Amino acid sequence: MIGLIKELKDHPDRAHGDVYCVFTVQEEVGLRGASVLSPAIQPDFALAIDTTPTSDTYDVLMTGTRVLGGGPCIKIADKSLIAHPLVTGLLEKVAVERNIPHQLEVFMGIGTDAGAIHMTSTGVSSGVLSIPSRYTHSPVEIVDLDDLENTIKLAAEFVYHTGELKGKNFLDT
Repeated sequence: MIGLIKELKDHPDRAHGDVYCVFTVQEEVGLRGASVLSPAIQPDFALAIDTTPTSDTYDVLMTGTRVLGGGPCIKIADKSLIAHPLVTGLLEKVAVERNIPHQLEVFMGIGTDAGAIHMTSTGVSSGVLSIPSRYTHSPVEIVDLDDLENTIKLAAEFVYHTGELKGKNFLDT
């Protein structure tokens, strides 16, 4: 998120509308920070940035669906939400156009802040970018630095292209 903030600061003219970059707390114990934050901001849509466990070792389920070095994961669904197709569609579109490696993610074993945000008020169209991480929640958690950089690039390109969503009704899709 700090990398994204630096990128947005360097190119303020490319963003459309107001952009809030928020660090939340207590995601692992009930999405508490996002639950109270989203009603205060009332966003038009949201993009959560999180990590996701890789499945590129032999001790995990769904082997090979999320790998280090494969790029950020664009979440399709997890146990807390089904990501909105306009958000995931724009993420996929800019990833392809900008040649940013990416992976699609369906992982029902976890939830993210977007799970709380999307249920705010009458609903917030939400999506998630996940950074693949091996040995999640351990003292030796590992990420690929290229995945991290590509997450920043993809998040920034998403922000820069949100103008393409203007006029589209998120609730109708």
